[in-house]
Amino acid sequence: MSIRQPLLTRLLTGAALLACITALPVQAQSADPGGPDSAAFKAEVGALHGFGDIGAGAIATLAPSTSPDSAVVAPVAAGASAVDIAVAVGPVTAADVAQDSATTAGGCDAYFAQSRAVAPLVEPAFKAMAAHDAAGLETQMPALQAAFDALPSEEIKPEVCGGTHINAYTRPQFLELAVLRAHGVDTGFPAGLPLVKQPELAQGPLAFVIGWTKYGEKDYGWALAVFSKGLTLFPHDHNLQHEYMATLLAQKQGAQAIAFVDSVLSGTYDLDDRERASFLEGRAIGLILLHAADAADSDFSAAQKYFFTAEVKSLQDSLHAARAAAQANAPVVK
Repeated sequence: MSIRQPLLTRLLTGAALLACITALPVQAQSADPGGPDSAAFKAEVGALHGFGDIGAGAIATLAPSTSPDSAVVAPVAAGASAVDIAVAVGPVTAADVAQDSATTAGGCDAYFAQSRAVAPLVEPAFKAMAAHDAAGLETQMPALQAAFDALPSEEIKPEVCGGTHINAYTRPQFLELAVLRAHGVDTGFPAGLPLVKQPELAQGPLAFVIGWTKYGEKDYGWALAVFSKGLTLFPHDHNLQHEYMATLLAQKQGAQAIAFVDSVLSGTYDLDDRERASFLEGRAIGLILLHAADAADSDFSAAQKYFFTAEVKSLQDSLHAARAAAQANAPVVK
């Protein structure tokens, strides 16, 4: 396969990716990230906020006099930062990731130290979430927020550590660097050093639990600020991306939600079909908020092709009914 082919084509070549990953050496690390892979840290689908009610409410307000597709928002190009989005979610480039620990503030063991420090706070918070213990979460919130505020507002990127290996802290980082290496593309890192996927850090779950709680309290401005900083640290964290989108929809910020979803769909490599369907559903609701019914209908259909849910089917049926009623009530032009 020629290196001159588009990167996206090479990225989607499963055989090359599998061969690259299985060939990578595993480097044992002495640093303990604090156990963020434990069950209490995992934000399962049931913990994510839904937005079916927001979609139903938006459909109910569709005005018969509104042109159905006059407000469609142009997609955001991969790597672009929309002016109305607080975070940019484009793909990481080789120049972005080429950071040596010698020139990076913090990093390597410092990231693990941060993770160990916040892990004892995050784990009981997730347990309170699972138990629907709102009072318990509120009691924990000052300590959680203080720990989160102390985190730097900069992305945690791959880096050379100890001159012996390259740390990739997230799955998208590892996948991108692995694919580039598989095709002989310069990543900016020493080619002879092993690439090591480290265990997930606890800083992302810290952002999730604070933002999730504030969303539940309908403090959407606070939630959005927390999710924004969390995405600055981990731009491709799917749970943070989902909650950021849900918060924009809760604020009825249709244009911002569409632009954000477009940036996720064009710049995040490892969405599964369920996640992609959820983002398309959110995009459709954003379009409904802008009264772009035809485009919303198309996104609902696309979402169901990726992963069918009764919620999306119900929303699409309601949209069809609303459009039919609008057409029936439209004045006859003589």
